[in-house]
Amino acid sequence: MLKNQKGSIVFLACIFAAVIVIVFSLALEWYRAFSLAGSIEADIYRAMKTSMDMSILDGYRIDGLSVMDCDNAKRILEAYFCDNMGLNSEKVYLSNGKEIYRLNMIKMDFCGTPPSIYIEGTAEITPMIFDAFSFKINIDISKKLQNVRLEGS
Repeated sequence: MLKNQKGSIVFLACIFAAVIVIVFSLALEWYRAFSLAGSIEADIYRAMKTSMDMSILDGYRIDGLSVMDCDNAKRILEAYFCDNMGLNSEKVYLSNGKEIYRLNMIKMDFCGTPPSIYIEGTAEITPMIFDAFSFKINIDISKKLQNVRLEGS
């Protein structure tokens, strides 16, 4: 009878340890995903800022107007995604042949008065610890950048 109690205590301790490891792993995975999402958002904002800065037409500034070449802004933004963020043509970031994240752009709006860039989409982050399972962590991304130059100045 004493052996059965020891065996059940060891079994319960193993289950308890397994639960703690799983909970810790999930917390670590979520922390990694949200840290990566913050980094992605910062990179997207940097891409938008670079795109806008390089696409503002300074010739109209004398007249107090802010005008942006929208086609050029879109080309620069796409080039930034590939060159600086390391995304491929499908907006997927790979490391050692494994997909780390994928950007799904739902809406990309350029121009307006004053010139602005609006991007809305999701970042599909592939888990590292639980990558054998077929789920992704989706984090919404919504960024708007407006030209900071004041009209009429």
